[in-house]
Amino acid sequence: MLKLKKLKRAQVEYNFSTCAVVRCKQPATHVAKPGEFPNLDNRLRAPLCDKHLVAASQQPEAKPGPVQDAPTPTLIPSPTVKAELETEAKDASEVLAMIEEFAVDTQEDYDFANEALGDVKSKWKELEAKKKSVTKPLNDVLKEVRGWFKPAQDHYKKAEAIWKTKLAEAHRKAAEAQDRALKEVQEAHEAGDAEGVKTALVKSQVSEIQQADNISVIQGWDFEVTDESKVPRQYMVPDVKAIGGVVKSLGDKADIPGVRVFPKETVVRRGA
Repeated sequence: MLKLKKLKRAQVEYNFSTCAVVRCKQPATHVAKPGEFPNLDNRLRAPLCDKHLVAASQQPEAKPGPVQDAPTPTLIPSPTVKAELETEAKDASEVLAMIEEFAVDTQEDYDFANEALGDVKSKWKELEAKKKSVTKPLNDVLKEVRGWFKPAQDHYKKAEAIWKTKLAEAHRKAAEAQDRALKEVQEAHEAGDAEGVKTALVKSQVSEIQQADNISVIQGWDFEVTDESKVPRQYMVPDVKAIGGVVKSLGDKADIPGVRVFPKETVVRRGA
């Protein structure tokens, strides 16, 4: 659609023989009344030529409205889900109690147990699927939001650790300087050197650091292992993952001192 130039709104005396659109010198064929054409910005009676009369008569272009944000889906599970699961848990508890008392002694018992095994597997899978449908959107949002906070928090956590290290180091250096200065005071005193005592006392005062009221330096202990071969056995932990890998691979051929290898039967049911 042809866009019209804005008409002058100032107090102006139009020459009604020519078109009032800026820089248009064509003969006027119509005088538009104020507000006659919605896409014509005029508050005065304005003469128009045929071309601009047609343009003014056309439907104004629709302006795009503000982009509306899509409604945020609710992430809070419906209360009915909780109620259903509470009922399911009660039913499952009763079934579990009956299963614990059930004895598999006959072929009929065995067949029934097999069928019941399929039922409980199906129930578990059904609940797992429902749980994922509820928790996945929550976990996705939680992961994204945590990602927003992580970079800044990581920097501040490192900054906190560095400041604490520097404060502790300053405290340690000051304490060492204090010890040296007091030793010098003692030595000067024993030597009868009065001036030396004064000098050492000044050094002691200079090396002292006044701690802030909200800072505490706690003396503790830490360690590092310098030789694993000398660590007593009671402090060593067996590598159960490595042992399990060997047993799984070699079975009863696995020969590891201090480890008993024995068969273990596992029931696997195909399908639900």
